[in-house]
Amino acid sequence: PRTNPRRRRRGRRRDRRDRRRWTAPTALAAWRERATGGGRLTMRRCLDRRGVVLGVVVLGALMTTAVVRVVRGHDSDVDVDDDALEGPTDADEALVSWFARSPLTNGTLAEGAMYTVIQREYDYDGEVKRRGRQRGLFSTISGDRGVLATVRVSGGMTATRGDWEENGPQRALAEVNDEWALAVMLMRERAKGKASKFAPFVHSLYAHTPASAVVVSAGAREALEAYSAGETIQDADADVKRGWASAKKTFKQFPTIFSNRDFFSRKAFEEALAIVRANAFAVDSPNGDGAPGKTYRALVPMAHLIPHNTQSTVPCVRIENDEFVIEVDPHEARAEMTCSHGNYSDAEAFARFSSTAYYSEAPNPANIIKLALPKGDFVVKHKEFCGSESRFGITAEGATPELMCVLRLGSANATELRRVTKSPKAVRSLRTKGVSERSELAVYDVIFATLTSLLNDYPTSDAEDKTLLETQQHTMKDDVPQAILIRHNEKKLAVDALNKAQYYGRKHLGHVLFDEHFSGIAGLGGGIGKPRPSAARVEL
Repeated sequence: PRTNPRRRRRGRRRDRRDRRRWTAPTALAAWRERATGGGRLTMRRCLDRRGVVLGVVVLGALMTTAVVRVVRGHDSDVDVDDDALEGPTDADEALVSWFARSPLTNGTLAEGAMYTVIQREYDYDGEVKRRGRQRGLFSTISGDRGVLATVRVSGGMTATRGDWEENGPQRALAEVNDEWALAVMLMRERAKGKASKFAPFVHSLYAHTPASAVVVSAGAREALEAYSAGETIQDADADVKRGWASAKKTFKQFPTIFSNRDFFSRKAFEEALAIVRANAFAVDSPNGDGAPGKTYRALVPMAHLIPHNTQSTVPCVRIENDEFVIEVDPHEARAEMTCSHGNYSDAEAFARFSSTAYYSEAPNPANIIKLALPKGDFVVKHKEFCGSESRFGITAEGATPELMCVLRLGSANATELRRVTKSPKAVRSLRTKGVSERSELAVYDVIFATLTSLLNDYPTSDAEDKTLLETQQHTMKDDVPQAILIRHNEKKLAVDALNKAQYYGRKHLGHVLFDEHFSGIAGLGGGIGKPRPSAARVEL
């Protein structure tokens, strides 16, 4: 029957209020009926990180596919205790509502996606209590690689679009380093408070993915102190110092804009930069003809809740039709969804994400032991034609083609050097072709000297690290197990590289000549004696 329209609207509003008033136990019972058939509900996360579902609240009034859960970090599965349930905060509802309804974002989540509340804190590290990630995205259903969400480009904070075209201070800083500039933009939006058009998103970045969750702890630094992975963390620390020096110049140049020292201090910059490094993505903006355009840095709502997986090949964010498209890896039901934040080695990922990323004992194709060539005989005029210096290193497959090229240049005599440097193409051919037998012996001599020295200098063995992970992991604080896993993987890479170098050396030189010259190398009939000093500084 027909009814008064005003009465119908009042009825719909009353229904929405009733749904919003669901208690956590009521919502949990309803979810159990749908998802588990009423059985006891537990959740086990990937790798060694586990949690237990403690509460579910369906935000039916905000998004039909958005589910808010409360998960408490725990060492083992426990039964659900309805009395201990906690619900989402007003900030959670504000973020979900802003994501779905704001004209800036017009965001949508795929079916089965769950916005998840995670209650996780770590032990004291000295006098500082470390907080982990407080929110995440899980799935109620299993699925293959696919699109999790879409959001308008205007809903993200980027280093090359929107406000950047108008704001001189930030644009100038972006020309030096886009992450530094994005950190300054985040600081400015935070200083605006509720007046910021990104207010719910900014609050989530600081409260739900706090800087304390991604800063490498003192214990993890100590575990990596004698390893090349530790140098990667030191490089990241140096980048923060350079960033603050540049930001400070910008603050002095525009004192009116950056007058509030509570929001524009060194501590505030370091906090913002840590959040940006852990949550921003490098995204390619396609040209009109579909060809790749400019790559810029972006903070994307909802994507900031997805952790990096070192085994993933699925980029978290891409642009399509002026929208950010958020993709995730194949996943099981009730598992946290992951993706790739970038092509990072384990050490680079650890410097950015600390324990919030997913690591694995499986080989990471991005892992590389970089060799910084010293001044002297190994510095050659034409090495730039061999490739990027970031590729001068050793992977699990042995020396990279770029490193082989530069070492072959460095080992050539004057006559050979004139012959192989007639053109850039001739130099690049050294990636796969040796100069001479004498030169090739010298190249492998340097490789073996570097790897044997590196392996002998490690303070722990791979067996000792494996034993630590198997027997004492439960007693370690937050990110220390990941640090030990990373240094364990580094040693495995060096051993694999040594084996590969032996294989390719025999292939290129012949096994008779190779065995005669390198009979003292481990695995060739002799043990590793006192290592020859390496000609390069090794870092991962």
